[in-house]
Amino acid sequence: MTNAPVGPEAAAFLVEIQRDHGPESQRPVQPRLWNPDQLWFEAVVNLTGRQLEELFPGVPHAENIELLDLVPLLDRLSEQSDWPDQAQPIRPVPVTKMDFNELPASSRTEFNEGRLLAPRIDDWFKGQSDPDLRDRQGRNFKGIYEEQRRSTATAAELLERLYTSLGGSDFRLDSKRANAVYAVTAYFFDSCDIFEEPDAPNDGDPSHAAAD
Repeated sequence: MTNAPVGPEAAAFLVEIQRDHGPESQRPVQPRLWNPDQLWFEAVVNLTGRQLEELFPGVPHAENIELLDLVPLLDRLSEQSDWPDQAQPIRPVPVTKMDFNELPASSRTEFNEGRLLAPRIDDWFKGQSDPDLRDRQGRNFKGIYEEQRRSTATAAELLERLYTSLGGSDFRLDSKRANAVYAVTAYFFDSCDIFEEPDAPNDGDPSHAAAD
């Protein structure tokens, strides 16, 4: 596949393919010339997000193409100076859930700092034309979390993979960008889309009954 214009070099390449990979060869190939619309509507549109990620790695600011819709949110959160001040108090990420998932101290600090932007994330989702964007991206985030959890030993490693899936491998080079990544990840953590929820105490459970 090439995006080179159809000129002498491309024509010579097509002739070479037809000669070396004709119908009688061990690896027959039938070359085709497509314009951009044909490439999109006949090929790319039928590929899954994972296949697109393998073909075109390095999506700007997001390694996982399923989270590409969140890149504008990261950009918006990185522009902190033009956001109005939020008057309501910000409660920390639930300690019980962080304890249950054995998040290290460094990750808790990242979450608690990033979660100060939670009201702004709410406002951003409310302002989008797609009312299902929040839920869809929550499902995408959860799918990536569950996939990574099967191959990751520690909570810190798993969290780092989620960070890079969202922000790319270089997200920490910009402190505002890094805080935006922490904020969005904490947002979905606190919304129960990623990581496990501790069991709520059961009042009917004998282990929670008061001693006589």
